[in-house]
Amino acid sequence: MRQIKGIIGFQINISEIQATYKLSQTRPEDHPKIIEELQKTSNPGSHEIANRIKRKK
Repeated sequence: MRQIKGIIGFQINISEIQATYKLSQTRPEDHPKIIEELQKTSNPGSHEIANRIKRKK
């Protein structure tokens, strides 16, 4: 309870969110499964990512 005096509340307005996907870059043994799952989607962007992973092999 003595430390409660040091707690300060604040509010942040979020104006932008940027996301990044690692896709198991350090685990090439996972790439076939990642490619398979990406190709199952109807999202053309996911298919392009799968193709790029294939080309890096």
